[in-house]
Amino acid sequence: MKNYSLFHFAFFSFASLFAQQPYYNDVDLSLTGQDLYFELQTKINQASATFTYGDIRDTALITDEDTQNSNKVLLIYGYDDTDGNCTTDRSRDKGDFGGSSCQWNREHAYARSLANPTYGKCRQCHNWNWCRPAQCSSQ
Repeated sequence: MKNYSLFHFAFFSFASLFAQQPYYNDVDLSLTGQDLYFELQTKINQASATFTYGDIRDTALITDEDTQNSNKVLLIYGYDDTDGNCTTDRSRDKGDFGGSSCQWNREHAYARSLANPTYGKCRQCHNWNWCRPAQCSSQ
């Protein structure tokens, strides 16, 4: 009986750590299917209305940080840091952001036009979550 009580205490203590976050308090989570999708999409639209394209750069410094070197970001299409060719680099110094060759910039890794249902002309529905650091092409 003692082990059974210990198990329940541990389980509910652990579960409370991962309980619903306050962010979702105004979302009706009893909905299902498309109704839930649209409820969550409205929440995302409200939360991202002030998120700018410049914020993607700042966010990528954290979300795409190279785990082997915290001064670098991982490039989505890169694969080789050792061949002496910057266009194939797997990572790039965080400070090398720009629009020239051997710098990194934001790349849309998933086309907004492929979304289903479509985003249409909704500015707040932009696919920020699909932007990743990538090698710049020389202009």
